Amino acid sequence: MASTVALTLVTLLLVALVAAGGIGVTWWAIFGDKSRGRRRCPRCWHDLSGTPGLTCGECGHAARDEGALHAARRRWSIAAVTVAFMVGVAGWARLEVLDAKWHTHLPDGALALVVRTLDPGSVPDWTWAELDARASMDTLGADAAIDALGALVQPGEGIPPWEPRARLVESLASTEPDELDDDPSADPPTLAARAAARTAFLARRDALVASVPVHVTVRVPAAWPADEDPAALAWGWLPGRDAQWRVRIEGDREWIASEGGRPRRTPDRTTVLRMPRPGPDGRVQARVEAQWRRGAEDGAWSPSTWIEVDAPVRSLAEGLPVPIDDAALDAAAREAFALPVTAWQDDLRPVTFTFDPRPDFPLPDGIDRVLVGVLVELVERGTVRRTVAFWWQPGADRRGSEVLVEDLDALRRLRELASADTQGPVEGWSLRIRGDRRTALLATGIDRPPQETHGFWSGSLEAPAVVRRERSPAPRRPAWRIPAAAGD
Repeated sequence: MASTVALTLVTLLLVALVAAGGIGVTWWAIFGDKSRGRRRCPRCWHDLSGTPGLTCGECGHAARDEGALHAARRRWSIAAVTVAFMVGVAGWARLEVLDAKWHTHLPDGALALVVRTLDPGSVPDWTWAELDARASMDTLGADAAIDALGALVQPGEGIPPWEPRARLVESLASTEPDELDDDPSADPPTLAARAAARTAFLARRDALVASVPVHVTVRVPAAWPADEDPAALAWGWLPGRDAQWRVRIEGDREWIASEGGRPRRTPDRTTVLRMPRPGPDGRVQARVEAQWRRGAEDGAWSPSTWIEVDAPVRSLAEGLPVPIDDAALDAAAREAFALPVTAWQDDLRPVTFTFDPRPDFPLPDGIDRVLVGVLVELVERGTVRRTVAFWWQPGADRRGSEVLVEDLDALRRLRELASADTQGPVEGWSLRIRGDRRTALLATGIDRPPQETHGFWSGSLEAPAVVRRERSPAPRRPAWRIPAAAGD
């Protein structure tokens, strides 16, 4: 804050100096060169003190009278340039120093024209940001929104979620311009015209969005332990409200599904595919099937598209990362999962787990990084009712989760046993936490394979399940499993 204030003060001081200098130059250009009794040619300003008559002996100009020889010399071009410069500096100070940007004053059509005429890779960042801001606030005009959306999407071609245009497409996919809102004070013909324009806009917008399929990129690790199936990340994005997509390895009986969500510059670590092990040539080869849908939760999925995976994966030593367990790590794991189980008013997601990735997992001797990968199980009298895999790297933004098992009938029963608005243990239910090497591997990151100095917590904990009941629906989950239906 102090640096911002100092920069603002320095800028204002420079603007004041420029203004003072500009005013001085302008005054001099207009009033600073008077004759002071001297006779001068009004055209070339040659001194005519020793020249009789009204004709200049230098340029031949004849003055109209004696008064013209005593006129002040005015430099209008210098005055005009100086005034224009001061106006420009004042405008810059108004826009920059007062926390405004010049492009915020551009009309919608000009912004849409930039997107329409330039290649997406050449569009300036300020254009994306300004259009995104206007679309998010519904202040972007309907025509400009359609023009920009039409320029950004290519029917039948997915949009990579890391491209700048992806965020703008997501905003445009849900924008509803304020200019099309109903005006209670308008007369019936105006209301009818606005309603028709709104209907037409929504139809054009939704048709453009619907023409965009899911874009899925499968990222395979560069190296992986020899005794494990490589875990690849499926990085996908689909614009539009209520958009969902799902992927699976060819031949699998389960899909991994995710919502369209916001486009990301880095892949979400929840859509994980277990790839086949590398062949004799050291390459992983597989076909990944992808489908998508928009709208209804139980709507039909699109026809399949296929992603061919053929990538080298270097074989690492077996058993990486190294299993480690001691009292300090057990205490850290217990702290990470000290939060209660939450029961929600949601029949499809009646119970969720929460964990805290902040506890510090101490480093044993010879280990420079602890990877945490756990299977958290909700157990009812010895029977597992829910299992979630959690993985994260303490001190780093590398975390993810995946629901593996959910017995909805049993979880709804647990919800009814929980006390409303309070938290406490529920008889017959326990929470079991087990360190799992396969899950811990996911915390390494696709681009950072495990090493011999990497370890994972391999302990286990079990305690009575403490449940808290909420009166709201469950939050959205990043990914979930869908069993293959008949005919899939």
